[in-house]
Amino acid sequence: MTEPQAGTEAAAAASAAPQVPAIELDGVVKEYLARGEVVQAVKGVTLTIAEGEFFSLLGPSGCGKTTTMRMVAGFEEPSRGTVRLHGRDVTNVPPDKRDVNMVFQSYALFPHMNVWENVAFGLKRKKVPAAEITRRVGEMLEIVDLTGREKRRPREMSGGQRWSTGPARSCSTSRSAPWTSSSARPCRSSSSASSARSASRSCTSPTTRARRSP
Repeated sequence: MTEPQAGTEAAAAASAAPQVPAIELDGVVKEYLARGEVVQAVKGVTLTIAEGEFFSLLGPSGCGKTTTMRMVAGFEEPSRGTVRLHGRDVTNVPPDKRDVNMVFQSYALFPHMNVWENVAFGLKRKKVPAAEITRRVGEMLEIVDLTGREKRRPREMSGGQRWSTGPARSCSTSRSAPWTSSSARPCRSSSSASSARSASRSCTSPTTRARRSP
């Protein structure tokens, strides 16, 4: 009889240990004061999203999808509830202190910057080494089919090309490592999911969802 190797035991223990979700919302509520009345934009959303999971948040207009995403990103503060990123409570943490990105439907590109500069912007703010910036930007432009268009400004691109630049900029600062095409490809897939709509009549909270592993 042979003793099990220490490395095998460690690997088994790691695989058996529960994985910390990438995003957790626990009873998140967002209320606004409008004309003297309290309006609930999000009414108690509780969900978990695993690391690397493809997650779609669906619902009719006005049900709270964008508000929920803004609370995850830190642009809105919940009236009640808790937001966690990788197990860390970030409910009251400002956007620039969270390791998360948000791609806006209106592109939100800097008009005075070209494609390369837009995608590299977040990396420069994080003071990533120049060689690494060049590598990441080049890889993202290849993934979203913008290679060769690095010097174009937003006004010189089609709507689809402008939209592709947004996810490229967001995904370029991903915390995932190592940085590979396969790890970035889910960001490309998200563009098709953004147009999904649900016929659900429930406006209490955006709870309809679809999951897919990368």
